Amino acid sequence: LMVTNLATILRNAGLNVVEVSGWTTRGHGQMTAVKSIIVHHTAGPATGDMPSLNFIRDGSSSLKGPLAQLGLGRTGTWYVIAAGLSYHAGVVTDSSLYS
Repeated sequence: LMVTNLATILRNAGLNVVEVSGWTTRGHGQMTAVKSIIVHHTAGPATGDMPSLNFIRDGSSSLKGPLAQLGLGRTGTWYVIAAGLSYHAGVVTDSSLYS
């Protein structure tokens, strides 16, 4: 499951959307299902609308990105980052709870 309609869903809800280049094929493979939603804060510089975008898209040396499908900017703009599996809370260890 690659959720390639995320941008359309957000736009149909009347939200401002930025599609990050390559998002429709970005992910750690396909999801088997959407089983939960995780919302978390990613710390970053005090300036810019989405200063942690590159980190969420690319990850770090210890955890490869993408780390989330969506990012919410300070202006209320939604950044569509990935359509596939993302490591929100690290590598999935229990696929019965998360996918």
